[in-house]
Amino acid sequence: MALRLQPTNRKGPQVAQGLVATPIAPEQRTKRSLIDALLPVLKPGDWSQRDTVACRSLLPGLAGPDIPLVTVGQWQDPLQITLGPERLAAMGLSATQAEQHALAALSARSVHWQMMQSPTPSGAWLELRVHQGPAAAERILDRLEMARLGRDELGATTLAVGIPHGNLLLATTTSMALDTPFNRLVRQLWEEARDAGGTALSPRVFLADDGRLMGMLS
Repeated sequence: MALRLQPTNRKGPQVAQGLVATPIAPEQRTKRSLIDALLPVLKPGDWSQRDTVACRSLLPGLAGPDIPLVTVGQWQDPLQITLGPERLAAMGLSATQAEQHALAALSARSVHWQMMQSPTPSGAWLELRVHQGPAAAERILDRLEMARLGRDELGATTLAVGIPHGNLLLATTTSMALDTPFNRLVRQLWEEARDAGGTALSPRVFLADDGRLMGMLS
């Protein structure tokens, strides 16, 4: 039997006949809104606060100043507020659960890729896909989108990806990265961000196979 909305003497929204609406406590709404605002945040491998928040290496099993750290935060553009264990516990989340929520929220955000070319000393052109703006570098964690980018736009399963600073992600095919100075371009952009006092992340080129991070380009 189909449920129908019926007037009720109770204050608040109408409810379906035979059902009781349970009000959501303000603190529950606040907790839900905080969880929904979570996004992944990348930090440099030598980030000074790495011992005070829950974070992991971008490449599990590897660590170093050139390998960014993955943590979770709330974006209040242009600020990133990273969350320590106490804040996550107050939301009822473990670090793993928080990252899962953050990655789902990232995947749900729209992304705009620009097609760009960069001249090389040999005269060849380096073809790139570029994403710029808040949380651009974090898109490297979006396996579905990175796989789609390779398949649909670059025609390759394995991509070479640079995240020189927080507002920029560069991607090309591995064959093109090996044949052109892609690594020098990434390092140059990283150095510029570092010298300007920005969020310099890594001068290294990372490899993503079908969206999954596999390592670094030698």
